[in-house]
Amino acid sequence: MQSHRTLHKHNIPTTKPYTGKVGRPVGAVAPQGETVIILEDIDFCWTPVQIRDFRELWKSGTPGPGIAAHLRRDEDEVSLLVMDQRRQNKISDREGGWFGCSV
Repeated sequence: MQSHRTLHKHNIPTTKPYTGKVGRPVGAVAPQGETVIILEDIDFCWTPVQIRDFRELWKSGTPGPGIAAHLRRDEDEVSLLVMDQRRQNKISDREGGWFGCSV
């Protein structure tokens, strides 16, 4: 599987800090010149029902690959959802981490 990356040119002034997210500085400056957009092949869109199902599976100890299979999503997409939900305190760390341990 060959991957391609898109190069983008930015013309953003560097006098304003690049935040990456509104109101949340990350200590970087605005991109200048060519930049590479990563993870273009990842689907970042989730429905509320999928997120609810994910949380239930996560809480029950279902391993990450099992969650991905149940939701019919790529494991990388599920791992990014884990990161998102953990950062928002919507899920907790669990014994076994990604691999879980069925209760």
